[in-house]
Amino acid sequence: MRRIRREPGRVYRKISYGPLLDVFMLDMRSYRGPNGEGREETYGPAAYFLGPQQVAWLKRELLSSRARPGR
Repeated sequence: MRRIRREPGRVYRKISYGPLLDVFMLDMRSYRGPNGEGREETYGPAAYFLGPQQVAWLKRELLSSRARPGR
């Protein structure tokens, strides 16, 4: 796996395979909240699954993706 100098230790990334496919690799372990009973009443650090930074990155990358079906 290629390392990202500006963010050492970051696992999540986008891998593009030509104009029709972008693969988004997510890190579902490093940013998640503690394993609770799942009864959090509000969304916060205890309920995080991907973490706010990774979610923001994913939204940005999905919006900027040039891979489109049906071409």
